[in-house]
Amino acid sequence: MEKGITLKKQSEKQLTQITATLPKDKQDYLNLNFKSKKLKDYEADDFKQLDIFLIALCKFIGISDVPELPHRKLIMSFLHENYSDFGKEEIERAINLALCFKLEVEDIKHYNKLTPQWIASILNKYKTHRGREILAYREMCEQYAESKRLKPSQADIDKSILKNIAISFKSYQADKGVIDYGNVFYSWLEEKGIL
Repeated sequence: MEKGITLKKQSEKQLTQITATLPKDKQDYLNLNFKSKKLKDYEADDFKQLDIFLIALCKFIGISDVPELPHRKLIMSFLHENYSDFGKEEIERAINLALCFKLEVEDIKHYNKLTPQWIASILNKYKTHRGREILAYREMCEQYAESKRLKPSQADIDKSILKNIAISFKSYQADKGVIDYGNVFYSWLEEKGIL
């Protein structure tokens, strides 16, 4: 089995149980990452919504001349090609965090232009930050899975050792040889007061 847990295969219930214990901002990272539609899965209507978002973004951040549709299509193509693991909601969250100075971006100034470089600088920082949250989530998933694994009771362990002793005893009777690695059998029999 692969050491890391494949996140896409985590059940919705497990995601909910684990994220319920986290602060809201960490929950948002995980929910947006796992539940939102990604650019690689976008269809024409989704790209129309992304275009509307880009227009609104320009007005929101103070770009006086909104880029024409061909320029916006190039930006959407750039995003689709280079940030296909993001969705519109994550892009919006990343930009909002950067604008609130909660995401340390080297140059947040847009210089009255919506450029791929400006968007990429924000998304790259967000991706790094999101990656740390996802790694922490993976560790929590592993701990959660470990806690749910059935651990044998002492009675089951005793039954297993007794069964192995019986098998070894039959082997001893058949060819007069028995192997007790590290005196496991002897120690167990002594512990139980049989010897």
